[in-house]
Amino acid sequence: MVSSANNLLLLFLSFTLAALVFAADASPAETTYGPQKVVYHFNTNNPQTNAAGLKNIQNHINALGKNLTVVALVHSAAWEMVAKAKAVPMQVDRMKALSAQGVVFKMCENTLKEFNLDPQKDLVIPMTVVPAGVAELAKLQQEGFAYIKP
Repeated sequence: MVSSANNLLLLFLSFTLAALVFAADASPAETTYGPQKVVYHFNTNNPQTNAAGLKNIQNHINALGKNLTVVALVHSAAWEMVAKAKAVPMQVDRMKALSAQGVVFKMCENTLKEFNLDPQKDLVIPMTVVPAGVAELAKLQQEGFAYIKP
């Protein structure tokens, strides 16, 4: 009888210890929010708005860590934020840092054609080129990505 009680106590303590170790490894945000997939939509040539959107992406990464999948979709007037001839240097640094953290930057092919941009020569960071920005937004939303518009 004493042996059974000791075994139950040891089992309980083992599970409690395991739960504490697991909780210590996870940040509060990772345990609060769970995995997320988001697309940040950039389509304006407003440096303040675009800078705020890039900062929001970093804050999102800081909150969720590896539980986050981010696509930054650029099209229309936002082409200037990623074009070597027009981009703001501080934003370029932030985009490079975000890309290094796993953010996938996508660029609309229609926008590239409209503004005569070569993705290999004219963009400040490597980007995945998609046929149409708006169609890509719809596709990502159908795949469960939450839409965020800075």
